[in-house]
Amino acid sequence: MIQLGDKIPKEFNENLVGLKPGDEKEIKMKVPEDVNDKKVAGKEITYLIKLADIKEKELPPLDDEFAKISGDYKNLEELKKHINKQLTEKAKYQAESEFNENLMEKIAEKCDFAVPEVLIDKQVENMMSNLQEDLKNRNMSMEDYYKMIKADEAKVKKEYRPLAEKQIKKELVLDKIIQDDKITATEEDVNKKIEEIAESTNQKPLKVRAMFEKNKTLDNIKEQIKREKVIEILSKQVKVNEK
Repeated sequence: MIQLGDKIPKEFNENLVGLKPGDEKEIKMKVPEDVNDKKVAGKEITYLIKLADIKEKELPPLDDEFAKISGDYKNLEELKKHINKQLTEKAKYQAESEFNENLMEKIAEKCDFAVPEVLIDKQVENMMSNLQEDLKNRNMSMEDYYKMIKADEAKVKKEYRPLAEKQIKKELVLDKIIQDDKITATEEDVNKKIEEIAESTNQKPLKVRAMFEKNKTLDNIKEQIKREKVIEILSKQVKVNEK
């Protein structure tokens, strides 16, 4: 099922407007250059669609009652404030993530060392698994995907290798700095991170911690904190040098 305007490219939406159930149409679209899947970036893809049915979503009234059933909110105004805060934090996070990614990219490029092939192979397999899961969520098989991009498994893996090598190289650089500088994640750091997650998801900190403990992923939080500390140190050095 496709919802018009819901993360669907504008030109795709425009081609669906006016169709009636039973209508078939061929839609050709150029994939943006900045998509995550670099194998299809900039390429033209053809979609063959058939409209099975049209449904209209009925939205509930935007009032205090809606706010209460949407989460732990007292009224609509409180829900609006929370959404506004989330959007602001999301924009800030995206800007910081882009800066950090570019920073680690430049640092990794200056580090001249060979990445073990076994690590690259493992990363490629992880990327293939993520691709398969993403396609599954879009009701598409790997075989259909290969047909769409005019490639096969071997070609996709070959194109993934340079990306996998870069990712592993960045991870190894981070791990080396963490080890050499003896960077740790204290219990205070973990509590602060859990409080941030709880606030952004409108949950109680104890509930968030319980979820991580149940899934045995607290160590992942600690690793994330250590990496964030490294990037913070590196970004400060870069900004100082720029001055």
